[in-house]
Amino acid sequence: MHDIGVTWHECPEPNCSFKAKAESNLKKHRAHVHGIGITWHACTELGCEYKTKEEGHLKQHRAAVHDIDVLWWFCDFEGCEHRARTNSDITKHKTNKHNIGVQWKQCPHCDFKAKTNGKITVHKASKHDVGVQWKQCPHCDYKAKMNSDITKH
Repeated sequence: MHDIGVTWHECPEPNCSFKAKAESNLKKHRAHVHGIGITWHACTELGCEYKTKEEGHLKQHRAAVHDIDVLWWFCDFEGCEHRARTNSDITKHKTNKHNIGVQWKQCPHCDFKAKTNGKITVHKASKHDVGVQWKQCPHCDYKAKMNSDITKH
């Protein structure tokens, strides 16, 4: 909390006041800010010109752009062929598409139900005027409950 006994690693570059507690953070700073000691990691896929200073970013790029070394998760709902890069995305998919694991939220003012609290909040504001935060058009006296309505206006 009080930095007692901390060894600071200061950037030796002229006019730079950066300092870090970890030497590895100073090394990253010097590479990213001053271009010193950079090791570039380039994508080796044909026609791809992506390069990065962080090896982990290259792995993310190869998975996201080229589907290389991706660990796929699959929906186990019968007949569904959906796949995702994370188990949490599969859980969201099953909730949104197949209603598996849904904990329905109930509007306290009517029979409306939704899968998320956010949708209940929007419903209450639009249908029951509960918790409305009016949005004002910056060009005239028009007001609306939703930013999207101001944009359309």
